[in-house]
Amino acid sequence: MVTLAWVSNDSARRASLKIRRSGLMKKMSELTTLCGNRACLIIYSPDESEPIVWLSR
Repeated sequence: MVTLAWVSNDSARRASLKIRRSGLMKKMSELTTLCGNRACLIIYSPDESEPIVWLSR
Protein backbone atom coordinates (compact mmCIF):
# COMPACT_ATOMS: atom_id res chain seq x y z
CA MET A 1 0.00 0.00 0.00
CA VAL A 2 1.26 3.46 -0.88
CA THR A 3 0.81 6.25 1.62
CA LEU A 4 0.26 9.65 0.04
CA ALA A 5 1.71 12.67 1.77
CA TRP A 6 2.41 16.27 0.77
CA VAL A 7 6.10 16.88 0.06
CA SER A 8 6.83 20.22 1.71
CA ASN A 9 10.27 20.73 0.14
CA ASP A 10 9.75 22.38 -3.29
CA SER A 11 12.81 20.89 -4.98
CA ALA A 12 12.03 17.40 -3.65
CA ARG A 13 8.43 17.75 -4.86
CA ARG A 14 9.58 18.77 -8.36
CA ALA A 15 12.04 15.86 -8.47
CA SER A 16 9.34 13.43 -7.36
CA LEU A 17 6.96 14.72 -10.04
CA LYS A 18 9.64 14.35 -12.71
CA ILE A 19 10.32 10.73 -11.69
CA ARG A 20 6.62 9.85 -11.49
CA ARG A 21 5.92 11.54 -14.83
CA SER A 22 8.59 9.55 -16.65
CA GLY A 23 7.40 6.32 -14.99
CA LEU A 24 3.80 7.01 -15.98
CA MET A 25 4.80 7.72 -19.59
CA LYS A 26 6.79 4.47 -19.70
CA LYS A 27 3.83 2.48 -18.35
CA MET A 28 1.48 4.07 -20.88
CA SER A 29 3.90 3.18 -23.67
CA GLU A 30 4.09 -0.42 -22.46
CA LEU A 31 0.32 -0.66 -22.13
CA THR A 32 -0.35 0.67 -25.62
CA THR A 33 2.26 -1.71 -27.07
CA LEU A 34 0.86 -4.75 -25.27
CA CYS A 35 -2.79 -4.00 -26.00
CA GLY A 36 -2.34 -2.52 -29.45
CA ASN A 37 -4.46 0.49 -28.53
CA ARG A 38 -3.84 4.19 -28.84
CA ALA A 39 -3.78 6.47 -25.81
CA CYS A 40 -3.27 10.06 -24.80
CA LEU A 41 -1.73 11.24 -21.55
CA ILE A 42 -2.03 14.86 -20.38
CA ILE A 43 -0.09 15.92 -17.29
CA TYR A 44 -0.54 19.31 -15.68
CA SER A 45 2.19 20.70 -13.45
CA PRO A 46 1.98 23.79 -11.25
CA ASP A 47 5.53 24.71 -12.30
CA GLU A 48 4.88 24.69 -16.06
CA SER A 49 2.58 26.93 -18.07
CA GLU A 50 1.69 24.27 -20.65
CA PRO A 51 0.61 20.70 -19.92
CA ILE A 52 2.80 17.81 -21.03
CA VAL A 53 1.03 15.76 -23.69
CA TRP A 54 2.01 12.23 -24.66
CA LEU A 55 0.35 10.60 -27.66
CA SER A 56 0.78 6.98 -28.66
CA ARG A 57 1.61 6.22 -32.26
